Amino acid sequence: MLSPKATSQIETTRRFIGRALVPARVMLVHSRMTLPARPLQHPHHLARSSTPGTPSPVPRFANQFLGIWLLLSAFVWRHHMAQFTNTCLTAFLIIVFSAIAVRWPNLRWANTALALWVLVSAVIWSSEPRTLWNNVVVGALVFVISLVRGEGPRDATPHGIG
Repeated sequence: MLSPKATSQIETTRRFIGRALVPARVMLVHSRMTLPARPLQHPHHLARSSTPGTPSPVPRFANQFLGIWLLLSAFVWRHHMAQFTNTCLTAFLIIVFSAIAVRWPNLRWANTALALWVLVSAVIWSSEPRTLWNNVVVGALVFVISLVRGEGPRDATPHGIG
């Protein structure tokens, strides 16, 4: 057990330290309260491309979906052997170029050329009306979507703030 003198010295030291720290705590709280509030910033994790002019991947994903549909439709409807091979190969290339165009947007022009080929080859090798119309509609949609640059959402805050 401590002597009364030691206990008294400990209490004196605690009071002294407490008085010295109280102004520091008040200054810390006061400085936090007087700091200017940061403006709300755009949640960049919600929108993939929030920078103005940065392409959005949505049109590329739409072309990937159309490429997958074109590939599956080759197995659903009757095709001649050459038409089947052409549809499968073209659909595969549309899927691949759409996936790569997410990173390199100018590669979307390859899908434009492939869409034109799908339209022309559908007319050349038309065997059944369903196959013809499917390939024409898919080719036209891929063509139109590949022309879309797909600009992303614009940031609501002016440049230089936040």
